Formats: sequence, structure tokens, C-alpha cells
Amino acid sequence: MKGKTVNTMNNLLINYKYRTREAALLDLLEGNVFFAKPSQFHINNDKLEGEFVMETNASTFLSAVNEALNIIKIKRGESTTNSIKPSPTFIEMVTMENKNFIKQIKELGIFSASTTYDNQAMWSHYCKSEGMCFELEWDQKLVEELHLIISKVEYSNKPRVINRDIIFKNMLIELGNKHPEWSINKICNFSLSTEFRKKWMQEFILNCSCIKRVCWEYEDEIRLLSPKSQTFNMLKNILKSVYMFIPQFNNPNFQEEINKSRLLRMIWVQLVDKYPDVKFYGLSYDKSGKLNKEEIVLRKYTK
Repeated sequence: MKGKTVNTMNNLLINYKYRTREAALLDLLEGNVFFAKPSQFHINNDKLEGEFVMETNASTFLSAVNEALNIIKIKRGESTTNSIKPSPTFIEMVTMENKNFIKQIKELGIFSASTTYDNQAMWSHYCKSEGMCFELEWDQKLVEELHLIISKVEYSNKPRVINRDIIFKNMLIELGNKHPEWSINKICNFSLSTEFRKKWMQEFILNCSCIKRVCWEYEDEIRLLSPKSQTFNMLKNILKSVYMFIPQFNNPNFQEEINKSRLLRMIWVQLVDKYPDVKFYGLSYDKSGKLNKEEIVLRKYTK
């Protein structure tokens, strides 16, 4: 698979989470944001989540490294030779790294969101058409503190074959291009640094976790990746708006909807009491298919 680049554009920091009414209420009550393991997506979502074939071994990795170094040498007008020789230590290192890379993917935490709140297929799939959509805004500083990676998902039906040696090779060539003044020795030494290895792991994670089958393309997904599956109590910090479809809505009709549903009443109370700065919007489509959005000011609930 082609190497995937980390995308930390500001527009990815604002994203949308589709929830059923039951899930929305639980989120508001607890204030939690959950990063799930890849295996947890198998239950109701993508059966291929986190599944891939690793084709890297000591032989392929050695070939990739020497090929990268020779490409750098040719650009510099130097003679080509195999700079790295096979050894038991090298084979042991590659085998151990393979295990560590796979372990990291299994322990990864994934938070899935979308780019918009008005995706009708998403409302049907994840909200049962009656749920809510949370608008979330992630502070860049918070993302860095939690060591999160943010990226758009790419969609492809190509086989899920991951070659971390090819990722390494491309990174090595990029390093040589960036630092033409560095010797081959210095490039090799830097490739063993924590900085280089961290970026290599990051690129590997993106290839394994941010490429899905084309059938999921309608989701237009944004993913936040955590080093491990965990729960953060931070919904208050990132929740900015809540969207809900209300047929032919206006304030009186919304009050009527609330009176009919105990769940909605509980959600209303949570928003007013715990999330007073969060905006609430009612959505509806007119006969032409145009989306209407209107802010509804929530006050203390009274029948």
C-alpha cells in the first residue's frame, strides 16, 4: 500500500460524531470520549478493521534499505554498493520490530468522526434517523498532550498488504534528499534515532488504520488515533454544538417533541445543566431537498 501522510490541517480539528439518542445521553451524562480497539469495530462495523498481512522480513528489509541508500548515492554521483550487510543481530532486530509494530496496532485506540453533520446516510446508519450529531472541536495543544494522530481516511479495495520496509525506504530517500550534505553513514545513524523511528511507526499506523474499503467511502471519515485504547473524560472541553432533525421544526414543535420523549427530556436537562455554552440546532429538509438549520435556545425544561 502507498505510504499515507499525517494530516493535521486545522479543518480536521473540527469534526462530527453521529450518535443514537441513547448513546448521546450516556456521553453527556458521563462526559467521556472513547477510543476503541480495532477489534471492537468488528461487532457492528468493519470486519476488516485492523486486519492486514505483514510482508516484511529480514531479507526484504535489507533489500529496501540498500536500495534506498543506492538511490541516494546515484543522485550524488557516488558508486553503489550494499552498505548494510546481513547478520544474526540484524535478523533478530527486524523480527522483534515486526512483533512490536503488530502489537502497537492491536493496542491502538481509534475515535471515528465525520467531516459534516448533514450526511443522510450517516444519520440512518449511526443515529437510526432519530439520533443526534455532536460537533467537536479539538484544541491542537490537547491533541499534542494526548499524543493523538489525526488523519482523513482513504478508501481503497487493494489488498491489505503492509510493507513497513517500503515505508522505511521512502523515508530514507526523503531524508537523503532533505540533507544532501549528510554522509551515508550519518543518514544510517539518524535512521536509528528515536525521532526517525517514531515517524516510521506513525506512518505504519496510518497505513494500517486509516485505509478502508471503498464501500465505506460515504462516511467521509476523520480518525483520531491514540497510542492505546482508552477513555478520556473531556467531552466538556471539545463539544461545541449538537444537531438534531426535527420535522418541520420551530420552537413550539420542538417543545412538543421533547414532551413526547423521556430520552429527549433527559438530554435537554444535561445540555442545560452541564453544557450551557453548547449550541443546539434543529435540522429539517424542505420539499426541494434544501437543508434548513435553526438555532434553538435551550432553557430550563418545563412542561
